[in-house]
Amino acid sequence: MKCFITGASGFLGKRLLQSLVEDAEVEKIFVVSRTKTTHPHRKVEVIPGDLTLPWSSFHVLEQVDHIIHLAGLYRFGLSFHENYKQNVLPVVNLVDRLRQFSRATHRPQIHFASTYAVGISQEGILQEEPLTRIVQSREDYSYTKALGEKVLTDSGLSARIFRLGILVGDTQHGEIEKLDGPYLLMRFLHQLSRLGAAERTLTLPIPAHPEAILPLVPVDSAVRVFLKSLKLPPHTHTSPRVYHVIHPKSASVKKIGEALFRNFLPHSRPKYIQYWIPPSILKLQSKLTAIPPQIFQYVQSTDPLPNSRFSETFADELIPHFDTYSIAFFNGFRRCFNGETKVTDLIRGTQHANS
Repeated sequence: MKCFITGASGFLGKRLLQSLVEDAEVEKIFVVSRTKTTHPHRKVEVIPGDLTLPWSSFHVLEQVDHIIHLAGLYRFGLSFHENYKQNVLPVVNLVDRLRQFSRATHRPQIHFASTYAVGISQEGILQEEPLTRIVQSREDYSYTKALGEKVLTDSGLSARIFRLGILVGDTQHGEIEKLDGPYLLMRFLHQLSRLGAAERTLTLPIPAHPEAILPLVPVDSAVRVFLKSLKLPPHTHTSPRVYHVIHPKSASVKKIGEALFRNFLPHSRPKYIQYWIPPSILKLQSKLTAIPPQIFQYVQSTDPLPNSRFSETFADELIPHFDTYSIAFFNGFRRCFNGETKVTDLIRGTQHANS
């Protein structure tokens, strides 16, 4: 089995790359990077390239069995231009390159990492089906990931789309590399605790619906899902197969909130604000807490996230409930926040959003 992987220097990508290296069925792994770099393992060949430019030089695609596209931009506050460049153009270029193949009968399976957030601006409950239309969203990340999905869907190529939940540390150690998502609120509460607020009784407003589900996904679970996908029979239909990689009842905002306050501010409590909040207020809180205002768009909806197709196909790799790894979750945060976690890149070189 030969694989081509993008985003191999990312949080998920470097762990998946290591698992591919250790897999006896994988004989060759091509990794694309913006800078000319090396990898210590004989299986891995690093190819210099920029995914936002035409993929005309990636001739190895005609040799591979699988393309795992993980690269993308996940940083709030950047412009639509940057989001489009990193989340849409690489998919357009991939599709264009595959359609140029001289051997049309040999087109590798595509395994595409998307996000459950593509449903934020859609009407109704997000189903495990390709998007039929794209609704304009003020949140550039989710909007451009939806556009990337649509490009792949309309291409007629065989693909599996994985709408990942919120990636968190692994189930054993909770190791993370940067603070985003729920970790940003954890940082704020931890900072208050260190300033002496742990002994005080406070009521802190949180712009979120208490019954909204936070679909947390341990990174090692996500790795196993992609590995399993490589071993499945080829998906031969021209319409992608979509999977919601989540635990549909992982943990509500209320449950996570209770755990956070219990750990950092045991005498305080959150007050959830469920009504519409002016953007100016959200920007003000961002100055106080360093939590991007876009995050609160993710925690207002109580719509369920169906994942029956994922549960059936990946029955032996289901996403665990938060309760089963909550201790590792908090320990991993503390090690990262206190500077105890050291991350070793599997690819030596500069990290980029699409390397």
